[in-house]
Amino acid sequence: MSDWTARLSEARAAAERELTSQLGGATLCQIRSDGRVTGGAKYAEGRLVALVDLQRRLHDDDGEPLAAVQDELARWAADLERLRAHDRPSLTWLAYRQGGCDALVEVANGRTVND
Repeated sequence: MSDWTARLSEARAAAERELTSQLGGATLCQIRSDGRVTGGAKYAEGRLVALVDLQRRLHDDDGEPLAAVQDELARWAADLERLRAHDRPSLTWLAYRQGGCDALVEVANGRTVND
């Protein structure tokens, strides 16, 4: 297992634990239908989705891992800036995109949420 694969697997497992903790035993669908979606849950969901997307990309692409991380981060950051430009941005979606950006920065810098 390469260093990138191990680091990404560790980060994904930590993101899964974080999201599970935020959900308190419920599913995302349950908290959405109950109107209980919080910024913390969306942040954790964004972290997990960004890492899953990156894992998928690295699995399907033989390119340089750091370049893939940087490309994914650029995509997530552009979406975050697009949301911030709205007059009244959705705080939960800002949290989601910020979570993804933070997770990708941590992976690029060789850190995980446990560091």
